[in-house]
Amino acid sequence: DTYGNTNTLQKTFTVELPPLDTVLGNYGDEIYYDPVNDVVGCTTYTESNSASGVIEGCLKWHVLSENNDGTVNLILDHNIVSGVKWYSSEDNSQGPTVAKEALNNAIKDKWSANLVRTDSYSHTFNNGTENKTYTVSYNGMKARLPEAQEIANAVEHTTWNEDTATSSNYFYFDSKSITRTVGNDKTQPTSSYAWLFNNSSGRYTNNDASDSKTCLYYGCTQNLGKTSGDYGYWISTSVAGHSSRAWLVLYDGSLNYSRVTNTYYGIRPVITLNSNI
Repeated sequence: DTYGNTNTLQKTFTVELPPLDTVLGNYGDEIYYDPVNDVVGCTTYTESNSASGVIEGCLKWHVLSENNDGTVNLILDHNIVSGVKWYSSEDNSQGPTVAKEALNNAIKDKWSANLVRTDSYSHTFNNGTENKTYTVSYNGMKARLPEAQEIANAVEHTTWNEDTATSSNYFYFDSKSITRTVGNDKTQPTSSYAWLFNNSSGRYTNNDASDSKTCLYYGCTQNLGKTSGDYGYWISTSVAGHSSRAWLVLYDGSLNYSRVTNTYYGIRPVITLNSNI
């Protein structure tokens, strides 16, 4: 059982990039942004900036979603924290308090004040016994956790619903099903959604020729994740039909699940920038 808002910034950027609609024409498009110095379109990115735990410098982000007010949500290409629980005990009705705190502690004294948020995320689900609702407030924080529905939308799994999805509804990004169709042993070696699980390591070894592999075996394009604690990253959404599971992105290119007390997974932040990027 290991596996399984909006916020408007007042900053006006002077760096000219494609219009928002153009950027959002393709989920996963790259945006380079320095969250410490608040520089969009920074040009000093190097591959080492995508290593697990790096929170400063010119970082690589990907377009994840758009808000109704026209702001754009970007997800980082690597985990900034590794080996974190979702919650402190096996109760997914309380929300990801431990994961949220780990996210906040990693960046609160480093990243620009222009990233400060005022939004929250609420999730209502049936835990197998009764309906539960929790709210995650990001007020005063500079990033948030990704949401399960956001991931499903980004890979165009149009029938998946985070409010009702149980653990049997986990899916691989490319097939939108429980059947893996991408990887070294498949006809499609590289995932179309590698940007969502790049830099995540396998459970046991870095040997990509065996079934205990890193994300490279499953179609990612870069792995600079830690060999432990970076098997994926937590999502803010609990799993319906169960009292102790939450969703996560796994190193095999799937939206999967785990017990909320497991520490195999990390934190991958989502930030919100003004559409003037």
